[in-house]
Amino acid sequence: AQKDFPIAPVTFKIRTPDALTLEASIADKQQSLGVGIPLALNFSKAPANPEALLDKITLDPIPPGKWKWTNSKTLRYVLEDGVWPAMTTYTLTAELKDWKAVDGSWIEEPLNTTFSFGPDHRFEVDLSRQRAMAIENGKVVREFKISSGKGATPTVTGTFYIYIGRAHV
Repeated sequence: AQKDFPIAPVTFKIRTPDALTLEASIADKQQSLGVGIPLALNFSKAPANPEALLDKITLDPIPPGKWKWTNSKTLRYVLEDGVWPAMTTYTLTAELKDWKAVDGSWIEEPLNTTFSFGPDHRFEVDLSRQRAMAIENGKVVREFKISSGKGATPTVTGTFYIYIGRAHV
């Protein structure tokens, strides 16, 4: 004779890591970008085997420069002369489907984006002459007098990117 024995319910909890995501610092289909804007790929988690990942990322056309990891989750394209060629459209493709992070999570979709740069607009400041110049495609189009900082409050020097601007005529 066969007897039935009750079986206690069993509960399983399965936890998988959150997906690994990838975003470009330049949004898809942006146009007339400033030639100095940086391009970075931001991963939500550190990808496994990051150096091998570089073979899966393409820019077309290829600008003079190279990809460089700035930390474990950020990959930046460093341009040879610091600026993108003006009036150029690029296609960025990251064929990373199923690429894994160090925790085992993975990317589900490839990244495909296009973006283009407008004219080469720059402002240069000459502190010794106390002048600023507006330059378009290598030609000075306007020059301005400036008043820079003093000894106690000196002007900060360096290269800076203008992300949003408003023209006043």
